Amino acid sequence: MASALASTPLEMDRITFHVRGIDAIGADQGAGQPLLLIHGWGGGISNWRRMWPYLATRYRCVAPELPGWGDSEKPNVPYTFEWYADWLAELLKVRDAGPALVAGHSMGATIALVFALRHPSLVRKLVLLNPIVRGSDGVKRESRILSMPGLRRVAYWLTRLVGKGTFASMIRSLKALKSVDLTGALKSAAVPTLVIGSDSDREIPKEQSELAAGIPGARLEMLKGCGHVSPLERPEEVSSLLVDFLGPGMKTDRPPQW
Repeated sequence: MASALASTPLEMDRITFHVRGIDAIGADQGAGQPLLLIHGWGGGISNWRRMWPYLATRYRCVAPELPGWGDSEKPNVPYTFEWYADWLAELLKVRDAGPALVAGHSMGATIALVFALRHPSLVRKLVLLNPIVRGSDGVKRESRILSMPGLRRVAYWLTRLVGKGTFASMIRSLKALKSVDLTGALKSAAVPTLVIGSDSDREIPKEQSELAAGIPGARLEMLKGCGHVSPLERPEEVSSLLVDFLGPGMKTDRPPQW
C-alpha cells in the first residue's frame, strides 16, 4: 500500500498556537478529519516531516511542538503526562479540531495514551508508536541514571545538543517516564487502537509495544529491522499503516493551512 501513497514534496507550514497563555510553535494543515500528532522526548514537529506528504494530504494534521521543547515557549509547569494531556485537550478546543484521530511517538505515545484515558470523548482512534507503558523497564538504564540529582545538570547540557528543551522540561518529563505505569489502566482505554513497535529499537524495548497491545481490541504491528524513530526511518511504511487503520481521509494535492 505504501507505493500507492503520494509522496510529493510538502513543507510543514509553521504557525503559533496560543493555548493556556503559552505560545507553541506547530503546524495545522490539511483537510478532513483532524489528526493530532504528538512528538517524543527531545523531539519536535520535524519528527513528522517525512510523513507529512502522506498524512497532510489526507487529514487535517495538527502537530504542536510541545511546551518546553523545540521553538515553543518553555514555561515553569509540571511537564507531567497529565499536564500535557490537558494542554492538548485545550489545544484541540482552541483550534476547533476535536474530537480527533490521535497519534504519538515514544514519550508522545505515552502522552497520547494518557490523553485518551483522561479525555476519551476527544479521541476517535489512537495510534501508539514505540510507546512507553511502564517506565521501570521501559526507560533504558542510562536515561534513568541521568535523571539522578547529582547528574541532572550534566544530562541537561548533554541533551541540549540534541533537543531544545529546558532543564525543567527535560528532567521533569524524564522523571515522569521513569515512574509511569499504565498497565493497570489499559483495559479502560475504550478506543480503537493501533500499536506500532520496532524490533530493533535500542531506546525502548519492543516488549513495551506488546504491553500497549493489552488495550482491548488493539492491533499490534512490529516493524522488522527498524530503530526507535520509526516516523523518520520508515515514513512510507508507518504512513501506510496509519492510513489503513485511520481510513483513507480526504485526498488533496496541496493541503490548506488553517
